[in-house]
Amino acid sequence: MKTRVKRYACGAAILSALCLSATGACANDSNNTYGIGIEGFHDSFDGRFPDLSGSDYTEKTDEGSVTGYFVHNWRGFFAALDGRASYGTADFNSSLFGSASGMQQFEFELRARFGKTYSLWGGAISPYVGLGVLYHEDEAKGYYTNGGTDGEAGLYDRDVTQLYIPIGASFSFATDGGWSITPQAEGDVLFYGDADSRFTNTPILTDQGAFQAANFNTNTQNFGLGGRGELMLGKNMGDYTVQFGPFIRYWSVNGSDKQQYTILTGTGTVNLSYPSNTRTQVGAALRILW
Repeated sequence: MKTRVKRYACGAAILSALCLSATGACANDSNNTYGIGIEGFHDSFDGRFPDLSGSDYTEKTDEGSVTGYFVHNWRGFFAALDGRASYGTADFNSSLFGSASGMQQFEFELRARFGKTYSLWGGAISPYVGLGVLYHEDEAKGYYTNGGTDGEAGLYDRDVTQLYIPIGASFSFATDGGWSITPQAEGDVLFYGDADSRFTNTPILTDQGAFQAANFNTNTQNFGLGGRGELMLGKNMGDYTVQFGPFIRYWSVNGSDKQQYTILTGTGTVNLSYPSNTRTQVGAALRILW
């Protein structure tokens, strides 16, 4: 229930951004820019999980997104709101536990950015800083691996909520025939994360044996670094602009703190953390801007 509430809350925020963008299509305000779009990308996650018998594991996912954009300009300054909702199915692989496929993944992202636009080299550069929230959910309850060197293992649901500071800049310049090129580069600093691993809903295999947790708990992340970039080619169609181009998003996040879980069957406790990890998303985006 908690996971679903988080997902619905994130989805509602993204939907609000999309509705704001779509509503703006009918507005005639030169200070505002609205946009909607779609994405397709490949997500590659690599986790280093020393608590689970030193196991490294990967998740590979092909995902699609709907996106929304709003920018308000005022005397060279701007405030922007970006939203994204993504969905895909993941393939899990571990040398110790084997592999499993078909688990649903959801990802939601909402960002507020603030900056100023300057004329530069015949174009416009727009540096910015902001605040972003990223929510990622794995629905793996009921899936079991096919067995690696340590045998079959049960998978579990997990949701991760992260807060970060984006710092970046975009540069836009027009070419002949109404075409434009807009590269963007950004660095991200993650300062807080909350990982809820649902160890209560399936038996988990660890170096201390198989266990199922009797209590809920969450792990806290304190630091991570990321970056993203894109190169958008645009065409002015009169009342709107169409943009298309490739992008990349990357994260490297430290491992979390450790939390204690009580073993449901038998006696004793086990201390587990959320793994240090990297995530790379590479794909292409299509947008319509008014």
